[in-house]
Amino acid sequence: MHQETLLYMLAECRPGLIQRPASVAPPGSSEGRAGERIHIPEGPAVIGAAWDEIPFGWDNEFGRATVSVRAFSLDSLPARNLDWRVFFRANGEPDSLRPRTWIHGAGRLLVKTVFGPVPFEVAAGWPVQVSGEQARAYCAHHGGRLPTEAELCRAAYMAAEGARRPYPWGDAAPAPCHGNFGFARLFPSPTGSHPGGASAWGVEELVGNGWEWTSTPFSPLPGFRAYARTYPGYSADFFDGEHDVVFGASFATDDKLLRPSFRNWYRRNYPYPFTSFRVAWDG
Repeated sequence: MHQETLLYMLAECRPGLIQRPASVAPPGSSEGRAGERIHIPEGPAVIGAAWDEIPFGWDNEFGRATVSVRAFSLDSLPARNLDWRVFFRANGEPDSLRPRTWIHGAGRLLVKTVFGPVPFEVAAGWPVQVSGEQARAYCAHHGGRLPTEAELCRAAYMAAEGARRPYPWGDAAPAPCHGNFGFARLFPSPTGSHPGGASAWGVEELVGNGWEWTSTPFSPLPGFRAYARTYPGYSADFFDGEHDVVFGASFATDDKLLRPSFRNWYRRNYPYPFTSFRVAWDG
């Protein structure tokens, strides 16, 4: 995870300080694909893992819990920069809703990347990178809300018959066709670029291309134990009601972390990480 922190810190560097290596292909322009509302029926979601279920996990992953999730609807894809621009303009372009990655230069809108800013047209179809508080405002504007951790677990990993899959797409090992993760590229992908990673319900990009904000405060699962004597505060220091669970993975997340039990979190007003979101609705 520390490599992700370093990368989003690099994206904050002065433009021109970091140059894209010739070995890294430049991103092309694309508006991506808009999401559509998908209905997820009532049913179970499994969060975390039993102590003997996985060979290694961080302390917050243990304490397997089965949660009953009411029926809800979910956008099939994350919100894009393009979608956010419409929302931003409709609300008068206040600074409180301006993504941290958006900057103006030479009279045009630019979007920050690890290798410096790119024209908005290049990043229009990428998942928009915002804080949890900003994401909540967008969802409310569209008559929805952020999904819970349990809802995303159900949408991603639960099959119709109630079994939990190892990956949203099934049993196959992670591959580039499934999503943008594991440094396959050092930029986000336009939404809709990886239909092969769709879950059993047809929801896409639940793993890769950006962590996704939830409305669930980061808290321990039943039976939590800070087992690492050398790092007892890895999770416990953040059980403070100010940090929310973020779900999935980003383009800079190692493949080894793509497991159903993995849990990540950020302070909900923190705008710097590779975090996006999708809208959920009741019923």
